Amino acid sequence: MIAKMRELFHSTGHDPDAPARRRLGADDRGAMMVMGIFMAVILVGAIYYVLGIGASALYHERMQDAADSGAFGAAVIHARGMNILAILNLISAAVMAVLVAIKVIEYLLLAALAIATAICLACSCPGCCGCCAICPVAVVLEYGYDTVSEIRNTAEPLIEAILEVSKAVQTVTRYMIPVVAEAKVIKYGSDTFSAPTTVGLMAPGIIGLAVEPDESDLFCKKASNQGGRLAGTLIGIWPIRSFVGTAVESLSSIFCEDDEYAHRVQEDSDMGDDTFQLQVVMLGEPPFERSKQGVGIVTWGREDTTDYDTLETMTKFSYAQSEYYTDDPDRKEWLWRLEWRARLRRFTLGSSLGGILSSVPGISELDYSVH
Repeated sequence: MIAKMRELFHSTGHDPDAPARRRLGADDRGAMMVMGIFMAVILVGAIYYVLGIGASALYHERMQDAADSGAFGAAVIHARGMNILAILNLISAAVMAVLVAIKVIEYLLLAALAIATAICLACSCPGCCGCCAICPVAVVLEYGYDTVSEIRNTAEPLIEAILEVSKAVQTVTRYMIPVVAEAKVIKYGSDTFSAPTTVGLMAPGIIGLAVEPDESDLFCKKASNQGGRLAGTLIGIWPIRSFVGTAVESLSSIFCEDDEYAHRVQEDSDMGDDTFQLQVVMLGEPPFERSKQGVGIVTWGREDTTDYDTLETMTKFSYAQSEYYTDDPDRKEWLWRLEWRARLRRFTLGSSLGGILSSVPGISELDYSVH
């Protein structure tokens, strides 16, 4: 049949399919559908783009919260460590003051006994008949001196043992506090703020608090002053106990044998310098993959994703800085008062994280600080 129609067309010049072809060429009913496909693709990409902005904002907020919490928590732990050392210094000085008080009373009794004995021996001399009345006092003083000497001999080993324990606790505190702070930062990164964080790191790490054994005579002077006051109170000369304390303090080398029972802040450090700064870096997983795939729909997967990869690498890290400090202007008293506190500081590329951050992409271009 078709063959016959074609033969008829060739013989007459009439095309029976011409009207259908003309209708097909003028048909525009699918034009909006074609445009709709492209618009739908663009809208999908826009939706993913907006979602990516929101996810990025929430991600950055969470990451910065993690870094701030880690830095401040580490500084609080360091400040508590310094206050613990201050308490141990005070306890050691108080214990030593008891021994000093016993020695002061012992020396005073010895001096009184020597004077009373001399007067008693002089009672046989002409013109000193009344001197014999002091002999019973000399006997009492001798008994008192022997009693106090026995107390000192018993108490001294015990007091020295307490001081040695306090010294050991100070050493442990000095090195363990940074370990506890590091563990706290790691917990924040791997647990408390996970996800998006995966791990946290504190610098300068676990190298110990910025303290050292005190080789000066400050410990002995403080213990001698308090020991003299205590001795003055015990022997009933309370009104002049301050004078006794000052006098004993000036003779501290006699009453106190300092074996570095106290700690002090390192001599080569100043308040506010890198010694007291703590810097924390948190590593996280940016939520950009889904947004990147959604936006890639618009380009049919042909767009270069290098910018996304660079952004993702740089935003994997968040940073924060804190410090532990005291406002006391007297450097010698820094580790004798419980006034150590913590605060957040502006993040600067100091010595703590300098070596670590230099390996992070994009950080080396920062001249001054990270916000």
